[in-house]
Amino acid sequence: MQKHKSSIFISNCLAILALLYSLSAYSIETIISGKAEWFKGEKISFSKYGDYISNIEVVLSSAIVDSSGEFQLLFDLKDTISGKIEIGYQESGFIICPGTDYQIHINSRSITRLSQALNPFIEKASLSIRIIQPEGIELNGEISEFLTLLDTFLLLNKTNIVVSQYKNAYDSLVLVLAERFPGNESSFLGKYIRYKLASFDGLVHRLTEEQAAKRYFMESRVLYSNPSYMESFNQFFEGYLQRNSIKIPKTDLVYCINKLTSFKALTDSAGKDKILRNEELRELVLLKALSELFYSKDYDKSKILKMLREAAQSKFSEHREICRNLENSLMQMQTGAFLPDFNLQNQSGITINRESFKGQFIYISFVTTWCEGCLRELIYIEKLKEKYKGKVEFVTIVCNEDYAYMKNFLKNHLSWNWTFLSLDLNAGLLKDFKTKAFPDFVFADKEGKVLSYPAKKPSEGIEVVIERVLAGK
Repeated sequence: MQKHKSSIFISNCLAILALLYSLSAYSIETIISGKAEWFKGEKISFSKYGDYISNIEVVLSSAIVDSSGEFQLLFDLKDTISGKIEIGYQESGFIICPGTDYQIHINSRSITRLSQALNPFIEKASLSIRIIQPEGIELNGEISEFLTLLDTFLLLNKTNIVVSQYKNAYDSLVLVLAERFPGNESSFLGKYIRYKLASFDGLVHRLTEEQAAKRYFMESRVLYSNPSYMESFNQFFEGYLQRNSIKIPKTDLVYCINKLTSFKALTDSAGKDKILRNEELRELVLLKALSELFYSKDYDKSKILKMLREAAQSKFSEHREICRNLENSLMQMQTGAFLPDFNLQNQSGITINRESFKGQFIYISFVTTWCEGCLRELIYIEKLKEKYKGKVEFVTIVCNEDYAYMKNFLKNHLSWNWTFLSLDLNAGLLKDFKTKAFPDFVFADKEGKVLSYPAKKPSEGIEVVIERVLAGK
C-alpha cells in the first residue's frame, strides 16, 4: 500500500513538473510604450531576426505614433531577445525580456529623407532612446556599459602588438568586468559577455581552432537567441567547409550537393570532423555553409534549395525555422521569384502596386536625385522608353525625397513621361528589393517574376537583354 502511495506521489510530482515546464514555454505579453514627439504620424516598429543565419527580420509589432507623440507596441515573447526599434531611416538596438513593460522616450529628430551621407543599411541613423521604466540600470544599460568598457579596452590596446602586454591588459579587463557584473554566468548578460570576449580570449591564450571550438561550441548548448553567441558562431564557422578541405574534401562536397543532393549524406561526411561530432552543432554549421555555397558558381542553386527542404525535417525546431527562412531569403530577388509587392504614389497621386503592371514587362530603377550616376541613367531610360513603348513599362522609384519633392523634381524634367513613384516613408521596401546602392535596376516578366537582378544599367546594355527577352530567347 505504501509503495502504491509513493508511486502516486511521484506521478503527481512529475505531472506538476510537466505542467510547470509547459507553462514556462508559453509566451508572455510584453509592452513597449512611450513618447516620440518628433515622429507624430510615422510608423514605429519593433523587430528581431527570425534567426542569425538567414538574418531575415521579423516585425513583432508596429503602430503609428499618435498626434500627441505617444505610441504602444504589444507582442508575446517567450525568451529574452535582442531586437530593434525602428522609425523610417532610424533605429536603435533594444534588449527585451518577456513580461516586462518598457516605457521609453525617443529624443531624436525625424529623418524622413535619404541623403548622400546616409546609407540605410550600412550606416543607418541612430535613434536616441531613454528608458524611463524599468527604473535603474536594467539589461540594456548593463550591455551598453559593458560595450563601452570593451571599446575603451580596444582603443587603448589597438597598437599593442606584444602578446604578453596584450594579455595583461585583457586580464585586467576580465577582472573589471567580473567586479562590475557579478552573478550568474548562465544569464543572458553573462553569456553575452562571454561570447563577446571569445575572440580576444582565443588570441590571448593562443588557442588552436579545435581548442577554441571545444571551449565555446562543442560542449555548450547553441544559444540561438543570444546575438553575441551567434555573432561568435558566425565568425568562427565562416567558410568552415571550404577552409577545412582536408577534413571534408571539396570533391566530397560537390558530390554530396550536385550529385547526391542529400543533406543526410552531407551530415554523415561532416561527422568525420571531430569539431562537428555534436549533431546539433553540425547541422547548424551545415545550414550556414549551404547558405554560403548558394552563391558559389561550383554548386547548383536548385540542389542546395532541395537540400534545405530536406533539412527542414530536422528534429531541432530552430533548424526547421532556419531552413524555411533561408529558402525565402535565398529565393528573394532570384530569377523566377515574384517581385516584392509595393504601394507607392505616382506623379499623379495615384497609388500603384505590383499588380498594376501585370501583363507587361517591367524595368524598375531605384534612384536618388543627389546621385549623378542615377541622373545619367535616367537620360538613357528616356530613349529606351520611346523605343519600347507598349512593350516594356519603365518605372523609376525616387528614394531620397518625399512625394512633394518628387513632384517638384519632375517639373524640371517634363520629357520624362514614364512612371515615377515616391518611396516616401516606405524604407522597408529597399530591404525587400535588396537595394543597397543607387542606382539599382530590376527587370521582370509579365507575371511580375524577376528576370534579372541586379539587372544591367541602361548605359551598360540592358537593351540587349530586352531584345533577347522580347524575341523569346
